[in-house]
Amino acid sequence: MCEGVKVTSCLVLTEAAKRGCLGHCFAVLRVGDFEVARSGGIWVAIGVMLQLLGAVSQFERALIKERQREGIAIAKAKKLYKGRKPALDKAAIAKLKQMATDGVSKVEIAEKLGISRASVYVYLLNP
Repeated sequence: MCEGVKVTSCLVLTEAAKRGCLGHCFAVLRVGDFEVARSGGIWVAIGVMLQLLGAVSQFERALIKERQREGIAIAKAKKLYKGRKPALDKAAIAKLKQMATDGVSKVEIAEKLGISRASVYVYLLNP
C-alpha cells in the first residue's frame, strides 16, 4: 500500500480521509465487516494501519538499497560495473562546445545532438 512512500505521506492521506477529501478512495481499507474506530473524527484504525505499513515499507526499502549498494561494490571490485556510457563521444563534445561558442542556443544544440538541454549544460561545465 505505502510502498516507496514515507510514513508522513501516509499520514497526510489519513488526514485527508478524516476531512472527507478522498471520498470513496479509502473503501479499499475495509475488510469484511471491519468498522473503523473513530475518536473525535480521527480514523484511528486507518492511521495505525498506515503507520505500520509505512514503517514496514521504509524498512524493506532500506534493506533493498543496502543490498544494492553491496552488489555494486562487489561488481566494481571485479571490474564488472562500469556505470552509464556517456551520451556523446569526444568529437560530439567538441562539436557541442564549438556550437555554444558560435552562439547557437542550448535548445538547438540539444535537439541537433539528440540529448537533453540539461546534458548540454553538464558538458559545457565539465572540461
